[in-house]
Parts: sequence; structure tokens; C-alpha cells
Amino acid sequence: MGRWVAGVLGLAGALGVLGCDGDEAAPGCAALGEQLAVGEAVVDPEVGVRCVCTASGAECTPWAGGADGGGLRDAGPGADGGLRDAAPRPDAARDAAPTDGAPPDALLPDAGPPPACPPEPPFGACGNAERACGYGAPFTCCVREYEHRTLCRCEGGTWICEDRRETCLADAAGAGCLRRVEVCEAWGRILADRQADVDGAFRAGWDGSVAGCAPGDMPAEWRQRAFDRLNDWRYLAGQPPARLSPDRNVLAQHCALAMHARGFWTHDLTPEDPCYSEQARQGAAESLVSMRGIAVDVLWNYVEDFGEMNFAAAPHRLWMFSNRLGPVGIGATDDATCMHVANARLESDKAYIPWPAAGPFPADAVLGDALGWTIQSDTINFNGATVRVTRDGDPMPVEVRVLQAQYGAAHALAFKPDGWAPQAGESYLVVVAGASQPVRYAVEFIDCAAE
Repeated sequence: MGRWVAGVLGLAGALGVLGCDGDEAAPGCAALGEQLAVGEAVVDPEVGVRCVCTASGAECTPWAGGADGGGLRDAGPGADGGLRDAAPRPDAARDAAPTDGAPPDALLPDAGPPPACPPEPPFGACGNAERACGYGAPFTCCVREYEHRTLCRCEGGTWICEDRRETCLADAAGAGCLRRVEVCEAWGRILADRQADVDGAFRAGWDGSVAGCAPGDMPAEWRQRAFDRLNDWRYLAGQPPARLSPDRNVLAQHCALAMHARGFWTHDLTPEDPCYSEQARQGAAESLVSMRGIAVDVLWNYVEDFGEMNFAAAPHRLWMFSNRLGPVGIGATDDATCMHVANARLESDKAYIPWPAAGPFPADAVLGDALGWTIQSDTINFNGATVRVTRDGDPMPVEVRVLQAQYGAAHALAFKPDGWAPQAGESYLVVVAGASQPVRYAVEFIDCAAE
């Protein structure tokens, strides 16, 4: 299910309000037309919702107690563990004592169970008798656990839904908790698919031919997996996902065929090269090219950007994390990979993109990294800049160099730990001075295997 927020509830500020450690306590809550004290709860059995007032706000969740519960306020568990009826809601006419000789509620026909939830998250109009509906997998924000990621309720004839992940991200403490979990999930997928690619799981299936100069195509699942891992790498860098372009896939596939036929990479194909075509020429000139890894595994090589030819400019890493990386194309044969990246429009406007990124970051994503840490920017000039890295206030020596940024970013610098390596459980503060704009951020290295 995608990430979306269809509206904001007026019942209790928001349905299923999230809270994390450190929230300021509130004296009470408004929910379902009631003013509650902390610890009290109210149930609306007609729509199947139960709201509890907590120190961080009202929390409303689906309630399946039936349609005859009668709008009760719960002042907390009594001696027998049940609910204490703290008087009916004044607007719940069905709970009022009969005054016209009508039979008591117990003799009225049973209203039956509430209507079933729609199979998909609902949009648009609804009947007011609909109950609250939950969708998606269980979700945790900090230490709060919720049965469904999304909770919807029919309010005023319209479905109003809350994506609890988005609500969590809007809270500073919640965003920190969530980022930590999702960083490790992304890193786990990268490691698993890299190993699978190294083992040859994705190398079979190219249906082209060098002998006939037929570009063919790589299997769709193989391409999608490489694209998904590209976006995992970008998530680790704090960048938004790229998009896959069918037209650019064609250019990349022609590029990969030409590299395979040539036996060595180049960005400057000529008509004398085997399997030359105009599409191959354009693809080679506008792509990241590799003969050392295939599709999924090659992304790792792009981020490491090892080798003397890449040391001065880090062109592959800068493109991987670029603000301008939007629609991309991926093509591969059994021996070559091209990822079309050039001419992409601006997709992000971050002032700078550090690697390792600020916040929680897998410690083993940088160990053995010959290129070092990098900061790239489209607006900050790093000429003459200095870099200071500290751990708990203690300076950590680094070797600094300005990169010849001309690919994927206008400016970039690299700095490499001198005699030390980052360790899980430690945080490092990075301060860049002397650039056209100050840069300051902290990296918290974590051990995802132990999370």
C-alpha cells in the first residue's frame, strides 16, 4: 500500500494519535463528543470505535464489541477488570430512558454487526453507519504498536483516513525511530540481493546476441530488482526515489550490448566499434557503465567508486545520490551493465547530500570504503573548505580533498578517516568550514544485525 493521508480527523484531533517518549503530558482529551481525563475511554458501538485518553493525546482504534454497547465512558478498569459506566453520552438518544411507553432497549430488534469494511482503503462518500476500518500490516512508532498502519472512519458521509507512518514521520522523535528501522531494512535488502547476484541468481535470461548485434532485453524481474535496490541506496543517502523510464531502458540496453561486444567500457563509441548504433552511442555517453558487476551488484561498485580513474571525481557515487537523478534506464547483458542517468531533471533540492548520511547509518556500509566520506551539493562551493570530525568532542583526523565534481553535482568533497574506522554505537559530528555555506551534521553508526 502506498503512503498517503486522505484527511485529518476532527474526532480526537486525529484518529489513532501517535505519541513517543518525551511528549508533554496533556490534562485531558476530546474524543467522540466527550471531554475525557487521562486514563478514561469512550466507546461508540454504532461505528465501532473506542478512544482512550493518554498523556500524549486521544487514541482511537476499531472496536468490535457489537452495536448495543451504548456509548459508555470507561474510567479505567474496575475491581473486576470490567468497564465502569460513567453515564451515557448526552447525544446518544438510544441510551436515554424511554418516556413514551416504548419498550426498553432490551426488547428492541438487534441491530446486528456493523457493515463489513471495504476490501481496499476507501475514498469518497460513505454511509454514516460504517464503522472504523483498519488496513495494512501492524505498525510501530517508537514503542507504540498499532494493529494497522492505516485507520479509516466514515465522518460526515466521507471516508477520512490516517496513514500512521506519515503521522510518525511528522513527529521528530517518531521519525528518528522509524528511520532507524527502515535504514536497516533497506541495508538488509541490499546485502541479500548483492549476494544473490554474486552467486549468479540474476545473470541468466538475457535474450540478446552479440553475434547478431541484437540488444534483446534483460528479464523484467532482474531490472526491477536492480531499480528497487537503487532506490534503497538512495534512501540510505536521504534522497527520494528515482523513476524507471522505458525509453531510457532501451538506450541502456543498446549501451550494454555495445560494451559486451567491445569487451571494455567506454563513454565514446564510434562507428568502428562492434554493434555500434546511434542508440548505443547515446546510451554510452549518458550512462554509468560497468564491466565488473551485473545490474544489482554493480550498484555497490558505483557507490564505492574504486579505482584511480574515479578517485578524483567520484562520478558514479555522485550520480547515484544526485538531486538530478529522476527517470533512469537500466540495461544489462551477461557481461555488461549500463544505467542511463544523464539529462535527468531536478528531483530534489537538498542543499547538500552527505555519505554516510546524517542520522542512523549502517556501520558496515562504509568499512573498507577507499573513496571515503563525501558531501555533494549543487549550490555550496567547497573550494578552500576544511572538515572537522569529532566523536564525543574529541577530534578525529581526516584526509580532505575537493573532488572534480562535474557529474551528478556541481560541487563535492571527500574526506577519509586517517588511522581510525567508524564503529557501531558511536556518533560523529561533521562540521565543514570555509565553504560558501556552513555544513554541520551528525552520523550515528548502528549495527543492523543487532537491531
